[in-house]
Amino acid sequence: MNKPSIFKHFISIGTGTVINMLVGFLTTPVLTRLVGTAEYGQYSIFTMYASIALMILCMGFDQALIRYFYGFDTLDYQRSIVKECCILPFVCTLLAGIVVNVLSWRGLIQFEFDSRVMTMLTISVLFQVMNRIDLILLRVTYQTKLYSMLQVMTNLLFAAIAIAGCFLFKTQKLFVLTAASAVSYGAVTVIGIGSQREFWNFKKIGQRYSIDRKELYRYAFPFIVSMGITTIFQAIDKMSLNRYCSYEEVGIYSSAITLVHVFAIVQTTFAAIWSPMVVEHYEKEPEDQTFYQKGFRTMSFVMFFIGSSLILCKDLFVLLLGEDYRGSAAMIPFLCLSPIMLTISDTTVIGITFSKKSYLQIIVSAVACAVNIAGNTLLVPIIGGIGAAISTGLSYIVFFAMRTILSNKYFPMKWGMGKFSLITLLFLAYAWYNTFHSFGMVTVLGYVSIFAIIVFNYRDVIRDGFRLLKKRFS
Repeated sequence: MNKPSIFKHFISIGTGTVINMLVGFLTTPVLTRLVGTAEYGQYSIFTMYASIALMILCMGFDQALIRYFYGFDTLDYQRSIVKECCILPFVCTLLAGIVVNVLSWRGLIQFEFDSRVMTMLTISVLFQVMNRIDLILLRVTYQTKLYSMLQVMTNLLFAAIAIAGCFLFKTQKLFVLTAASAVSYGAVTVIGIGSQREFWNFKKIGQRYSIDRKELYRYAFPFIVSMGITTIFQAIDKMSLNRYCSYEEVGIYSSAITLVHVFAIVQTTFAAIWSPMVVEHYEKEPEDQTFYQKGFRTMSFVMFFIGSSLILCKDLFVLLLGEDYRGSAAMIPFLCLSPIMLTISDTTVIGITFSKKSYLQIIVSAVACAVNIAGNTLLVPIIGGIGAAISTGLSYIVFFAMRTILSNKYFPMKWGMGKFSLITLLFLAYAWYNTFHSFGMVTVLGYVSIFAIIVFNYRDVIRDGFRLLKKRFS
């Protein structure tokens, strides 16, 4: 894939990212004013459970689809690999949903939510599993415009249904939010599969390919454990707040995460195109390492710049949320480390992907999760949501370090970690200060200093960016 096409795909996904950012900025303040902190906290717990179920029930086949899709460049092979990667997750999710609903409606197990909400949870998860496979298929076939459209449609549908429902059913706002989640994912999944029916029509598989299921499962199944641990790792902050604090504190913390997730959309946008692209590049040019180094340096510049900018403006952003959510400003600085470290680690983890040693992801997730559990256990009972944010941010640095170290063992790369470590330490100091202080002159001076150092260390990235833009529009 040549550079112009890379630029085109990033623009396509970037356009969807900007629209999603606008949807997030516009709808979050509306929802936080319509929904109380307790109900918003309950819904955040609902989404946490859905995320855990999604990561486990995908069974690693979403990642296997990326790794094995380019084995043969024929439609029959691609249909075959899609079939292998979707059948088992769908069946297991359907059976798990039936069991949960029977247990809930018959009162055999008392779940945290009532039976109606649990039904919405199982329906939402089923659609999310199929939506996940469908979006992966869009990524590996570089249908970035459709990918972006479906992502935007999901958020717009959810926002429209949730806001309208909260006005119509003022005493059932939690159920409205969960139903909006299920309906939006369901509609988008049907549209996505319908638009790619040539890949989903398994009856038309002509030439049969001998797919090594043992190798495929050996690559996929470790992701069940690693993704499960990763999801717990990502959810342990809310779990700790739910245990040691109130739903109100969970709601305030979740509003801070929502604002940071607007920034994290950049991470998901980058990963959407980067993951399949590096696999295809490795299959075609296994000796070329320049491509990966440029990706690392580019995303280091972009993510640290956006992160420090978000910290600079944090007190302005929280004004949009309403008076009850003002405490979320102190939680934003360290939460920024989550998308920063996750995004940059996506560029350094390539050695694990290329070597097909997916079991190493279990080690990465387990170490980072242990650090986060320890940090939340120590800090949340003392300083609540701020402690959860600090622990989460620091554990993501550990997550990045583990991914990079293990990856380099099987695919040695020169990343230039000296400069990266310096900027990380400066960012930590800036985040620490702004966690306990409101906007002031020190905040501005700190931002200017970090910005100058980032520009100096990554001036080649800026230069290449201008050259690419000049070439693109000349």
